[in-house]
Formats: sequence, C-alpha cells, structure tokens
Amino acid sequence: MNSSTSQMPVYVGMKRFCDSISKEEKDHCDILCARAFFSGNLPFNLVENDDFSNFVKALRPSYKLPTRKIVRNLPLFHTIHIIAPAVLTCTFNLL
Repeated sequence: MNSSTSQMPVYVGMKRFCDSISKEEKDHCDILCARAFFSGNLPFNLVENDDFSNFVKALRPSYKLPTRKIVRNLPLFHTIHIIAPAVLTCTFNLL
C-alpha cells in the first residue's frame, strides 16, 4: 500500500459523526490502555506515535489517548484509589 492509498476513507454515517465519550468511559478506556501497556511491556511513548493514534481514532474517534506520563502513572493511581480506603479502614480498626 503506498502513501496515497493509506488514507482512511471519510465516513459520513451518523454514528461516526455523533460519536461522544463520557468521563467515565474515558477514565475506563485510559485504565485499559495503561494495563495493556504494562502487561505487554510496551514503551509509553507509543501513545505519541501517529500510526497508533490514527488506529485508536479509527476505532473510537472521540477517544483522546492519554499522555505517556498519564499512562505511566495510571495503574499506580488506580491501585491507590482502590486500596487506600481498605488500608484506612484496617488502620482505624486497629486503633
């Protein structure tokens, strides 16, 4: 495939035109993206790659990839958000 034929055709269907994503969906997708990077041992700068970005945009036009810093830190923040309340509860129960 040469560069002139590698362009994605323009779709004018209503679904592609009206695609939107809620904050909850965006957060969920960001976490799934980060998990894929960690489990696949992928370099974080892949989110800055134009071809990867175009691939994701073709799947879900309204989804904006997180930055590499966010991808790198998301699993930590997500884990702390889930574990911290349990740790605090255990700590207070020990007092």
